[in-house]
Amino acid sequence: HTLCAKYQYLVGFMEDKAMITLSIHLQDGFQDDTVILEINNKEVFKEEHITTDLRIALAKGFTTHVSSGEVTLKVNVTTKNLVDNYKFKINSETYIGVSIMEPESPNKKIEFSLSKERFEYY
Repeated sequence: HTLCAKYQYLVGFMEDKAMITLSIHLQDGFQDDTVILEINNKEVFKEEHITTDLRIALAKGFTTHVSSGEVTLKVNVTTKNLVDNYKFKINSETYIGVSIMEPESPNKKIEFSLSKERFEYY
């Protein structure tokens, strides 16, 4: 029984070591919005009243850790009835920008941008 617990601990520890930093930045087009983020079908972020700071084009940053491999990010902007998924492979620190294009128009959509470099805001 103890051996099994030790094995689970070691496997869990080794998996933790393989975790990769994923930073998600909610950027343009947010105006008093409620946003829910899911990674691989698990809710990791939910916040109300998210608004883009127009001076720097950033509303909110969120950082988490994921296992390397394929990741599905689901963004649900409930206040705008917008939902979209973004699939990507991750093997090193990754930054995802999320913007709402044409937020006031009927053609509004979520746009994703992936970068290995940190986003700069001035």
